[in-house]
Amino acid sequence: MLEPTRALLRMLRTHRIIGGKHTPEKRVLRMINHLPRHDQFNVHVEWEYCIKQLQWIHRMKKTGEWHVSLNPEKLAEVEHEIA
Repeated sequence: MLEPTRALLRMLRTHRIIGGKHTPEKRVLRMINHLPRHDQFNVHVEWEYCIKQLQWIHRMKKTGEWHVSLNPEKLAEVEHEIA
């Protein structure tokens, strides 16, 4: 897994965005704007993989935009990956 993706997961864990607590997805992904376009694309691909395949992240529609939080059932796997 790429380091920027780990940083996004680490940020969600540090701010305790777990389960019922959520934050706008665009706020989280804004952290990768400084990366080159190719790296941004790779992080987006991994981000979608974490949501759809690994199910580490819950994505829900709130206030007309997508919000995300860490899946509390998969928290041990996430912590193992970001450690």
